[in-house]
Amino acid sequence: MKKYQPERTDLLINTEWGIAEEEVSKDEAQQRGLVLFKGRWVAPDESTKLAIEIVAYRAIRLLAGVICLFAAYSAYALLFNISRKAPVGALVMLAIVVFAYVAAAIGLYMFKQWAYYVTMVLMAISIFQSFIARRYLLLVIAVVVIVALIRKPFRRIFFPPKQEPAPS
Repeated sequence: MKKYQPERTDLLINTEWGIAEEEVSKDEAQQRGLVLFKGRWVAPDESTKLAIEIVAYRAIRLLAGVICLFAAYSAYALLFNISRKAPVGALVMLAIVVFAYVAAAIGLYMFKQWAYYVTMVLMAISIFQSFIARRYLLLVIAVVVIVALIRKPFRRIFFPPKQEPAPS
């Protein structure tokens, strides 16, 4: 299985978890109370934890794709407004928003902590914008992204646990 953040060994998915299927017979694994997960024998509680972490990592990548769609929609609006000869200030602001969406999506895809904050701010702005422009689909998507990112498995990916300094 792919390690999403090899340096983050506090997450089980980024370690050498479980025992390879061919190393232990099925009968012996059942006697030890192990279950098969993605071709490796693990304890039942590890199986649950691994499943949660895999879903969180994949969902973050999916959210990055959704934010790319926000960027594409904003770029379309930018091109549409250029053809209508909109004010230059509005076009510059829209170009900045497109850049911010793309930067946030790339950062989320790479699991960067700064991207977490940028995404939260962008989604808050999107919620405000959706009320002004009466685009309720934008509202729903922004709320879903925010709710997903504040869930514990997602926060654990972006924020490693604090390590206390060793006593001297």
